[in-house]
Amino acid sequence: MENKTRSTTLYSGARRLVTGATRSKAKGLLNMLYTTAELSDILGVTRRALIDQWISEGLPYTQDAKRRYWFNGKAVAAWVTAYKHTRDYTIELGEGMALCLHCMEPVKMIDPKAKDGKRTQVLSGKCPQCGKGVTRFNGTRRASW
Repeated sequence: MENKTRSTTLYSGARRLVTGATRSKAKGLLNMLYTTAELSDILGVTRRALIDQWISEGLPYTQDAKRRYWFNGKAVAAWVTAYKHTRDYTIELGEGMALCLHCMEPVKMIDPKAKDGKRTQVLSGKCPQCGKGVTRFNGTRRASW
């Protein structure tokens, strides 16, 4: 039997830094300077996220003599639009394997059982490391695992 692999994209980290809603809100920024409080209210992100995470990822800003952050609206909008989440990578899954969301590793399932769903085929089993249930979905109806 030939070994078939399937790619799965996994995002490490709890949340994406820039969401689709944030991109939509950023389009309305004007060509003027915004304070941290104003920008966080408009974009719907916390002030700490702007200072700690976004600036470390390359968000353009200036600081005045009192060490306050100032953000140009058009520069922020361009950065948010161009920002790409860089923490994603691809995992190759072999036959009978699935991604354990508890261990965050690809594992060979214990006692895998195939079921047919409405539009997909589902393979369910247990993780050999943590013992929790793992599931793998295949987008085509007639798939061979």
